[in-house]
Amino acid sequence: MLHSDVLTQIKKDRQHGQSIYPDYGRYSLAEVAPTILSLFGLHVDEKILPAALYKKTADGCKNVLFFLMDGLGYDAFSRYHSEQIFFDHLIERADVYPITTIFPSTTAAAHTTINSSLTPQQHGLPEWVLYLHEVNRVVESIPFTTLDGISGEDVGKLGGDPSMLYSGQTIHERLQEAGITSFIFINKKYADNAYSKACLRGATVVPYFRHSDLMVKLRQYLKENKTRSFFYVYWPEIDSISHRFGPHSEEYRIETSVFSHLMMNEFLSQLTPKAADNTFFILTSDHGQIKVNPRAILRLNDHAILKNMEKRPDGRPIPPVGSPRDIFLHVRPELLQKTIVSLRKEFGNRSQVLSMDEAIQMGLFGVGTVSERFIRRAGNALMIPNPDTMIWYEYNQEEPIAFLGHHGGLSEQEMIIPFVTAKLRDLII
Repeated sequence: MLHSDVLTQIKKDRQHGQSIYPDYGRYSLAEVAPTILSLFGLHVDEKILPAALYKKTADGCKNVLFFLMDGLGYDAFSRYHSEQIFFDHLIERADVYPITTIFPSTTAAAHTTINSSLTPQQHGLPEWVLYLHEVNRVVESIPFTTLDGISGEDVGKLGGDPSMLYSGQTIHERLQEAGITSFIFINKKYADNAYSKACLRGATVVPYFRHSDLMVKLRQYLKENKTRSFFYVYWPEIDSISHRFGPHSEEYRIETSVFSHLMMNEFLSQLTPKAADNTFFILTSDHGQIKVNPRAILRLNDHAILKNMEKRPDGRPIPPVGSPRDIFLHVRPELLQKTIVSLRKEFGNRSQVLSMDEAIQMGLFGVGTVSERFIRRAGNALMIPNPDTMIWYEYNQEEPIAFLGHHGGLSEQEMIIPFVTAKLRDLII
């Protein structure tokens, strides 16, 4: 069943003009991991989702099967359910709720929230592109490679360590302490990278090569499982296609069709009732995507603002980081107010311009203690472009951004994601 009434509640309380702010403490991605921990009987201090979204269905289940879809917005789920048989199957046999993701609506922040049970201002990894003071370089966080200087250089070779990405306790370690095994099904190209070493500690990583062997491995693990377990599947392809061809493109539609076919014909139809017994099924996403025009990016490369940025040890300014949909600025403190006034005058009709203190007070980055790591990474000023706008500093001007879909901002398409629950045995066909 599609519970669209929840979206009405979210919009009533969290919509501000063209933006939808995260619904922390109620209907957001930040409550998903604590909810999962609570399903296994662990004590959690963090807020969990309203019981109406899962409790009745989860009762009696010993295991959890969790699908994290990269880039699947609630708008896409709603749009394609009539033609994608798996989505339609979920609406018929499961409960489908809209919830908000976190801010920024980006993979690095959202995945770390899932794996840590912390909000971005707590875990301190807000974006894909960050300035790491530890190595004095701009890096892409999840690949853990440099973006400026020698592009693509392994940060580890510069003295970097995976703990720079996240060093706290993971949900997998918490489950492990309670005698529950986490199995993480992830493409082999991500299975042993720095991010996985930092955020998947305590889990048994199950690498897969293609969707074909993922389906086989997942069925086998469910069939052979003898203990209480958390099965976590990461599906990245929808996001990749959406970036390249745009959300709701023909390519995007076909990619969702591939997922739908595999889930119906190679997973659910091949799964025995015994293998599915006592397992609670959850499907959600890290963010949605919005259609963008790469030719219309407002570029900051030659902007006078760069003179106001903090300096690195070699005297060069720290460039804007984040993404074209959420721009983090490290402004010299004595020039912060002047810079914000100037940016609002120039970009105010295309973007929100906030001090970081304002953004934190607005609750954009979550709840709980604001970590020192977050303060260092996030800078002291923030730009959040309107839905039709991208603003960015091009790190490789010979190969400018060509994405037709993007995320990171506060538009409904980026912020509202599906949260699906069911008993797995009820989904077998």
